[in-house]
Amino acid sequence: MIMVLAQKNRLNGRIAEIHEIMEQRSAPIPILPADVTNRYEISILFKKHLSRSARSNELDHYATAVNENRMTLRQVESVILASAEYNSLHSTAQSGGSTSSSENGKDEKNSSNGNTGNSNNDGKSTDLPDRTAIFRIMTQNVKALPLMSAEKVRHDIELTASQAGIIGWQEIGPDYYKKILESLPQDVWQTFWGNGHAGDKQFDCPISWKRELWKKVDGGSWELHPPHAKISLRRYYNWVVLKNRRTGAELLITNKHYVAGAWNDTPKPFKELRPAMWREGMKKEVSWLEEFMKKHPEIPIVLLGDYNANHSRDRKEFPEAIGGRKLNFQVPERSIDLIILINGKGKGAWHWEVENRDGQTMPGRHSDHQGRRSAQRLVRAK
Repeated sequence: MIMVLAQKNRLNGRIAEIHEIMEQRSAPIPILPADVTNRYEISILFKKHLSRSARSNELDHYATAVNENRMTLRQVESVILASAEYNSLHSTAQSGGSTSSSENGKDEKNSSNGNTGNSNNDGKSTDLPDRTAIFRIMTQNVKALPLMSAEKVRHDIELTASQAGIIGWQEIGPDYYKKILESLPQDVWQTFWGNGHAGDKQFDCPISWKRELWKKVDGGSWELHPPHAKISLRRYYNWVVLKNRRTGAELLITNKHYVAGAWNDTPKPFKELRPAMWREGMKKEVSWLEEFMKKHPEIPIVLLGDYNANHSRDRKEFPEAIGGRKLNFQVPERSIDLIILINGKGKGAWHWEVENRDGQTMPGRHSDHQGRRSAQRLVRAK
């Protein structure tokens, strides 16, 4: 009897152990926090596309953006792919290769001179194609209020440079911001600073373009906003005329940064003076553009910059047309970072043919401004 009871107790104990094991096995698998899962996925993307591990600050930046629903993992992958494309272009330039990745995704030979068509006495080709390849233009404010670390500035500048062929920059004022922009491969990029190195403490708005596709014909600067205590430092309006090396098409690129706080509800010193200051800047811009159009009616125009006004809420502050030519906005309505296209006029003028009417918002920046990009080509009018 004692042996039977002992066996029964051992059996009951074993059954209890089995039940405990079964309960443990049937328990739900613990769910990892979203941040941990996102960091793992992002680290995999870095190894897949860049063949390296993500740095801790990169993981922090992208995981936070995904956790806060400012980016999706798909958008993170797009940014990493763009970085991989930039690295490839940079390594090709450093090695002195004869080809580089063009903006339409095909390899094209570098051109060190202008077009090869027949030229008349004024230097303009009379035997040119009637359209350019699609090219991409961006406007990018690299936040300097407050200042960002050099590492973050480099990230934003190199990312933007990997995504377009013509770029209007804003807030490139601090010396280390300028040095980082100037560190882009000089055989790939050329930058026009205007009065950006004049020693004054204005918000610099340089313009950069790819040497392979464009060469500078003309350029200059003029004062958009004079300095005003507690409102704004001196701000300049920069412009360049670029010529397409393959077709001879010329276009005017302008870049500027308007005074802040004129049209929103954000409290700022001398709030009542800001609308008049903004409008005076717009009056100057319209007047200058009208004069340019009279002298060069055939040249199409790109207006880039941080206007600190969006063309939805503040539409009445923008003219419907300048010099009789319509303004074509290429960014989402609520954006204050604008890309505006204006057609050339007259026989043989160049017109815009836009690939994406609403432009693109390019995420992944440390700056409080995401990139704005437009894809288009120039077509010669019949």
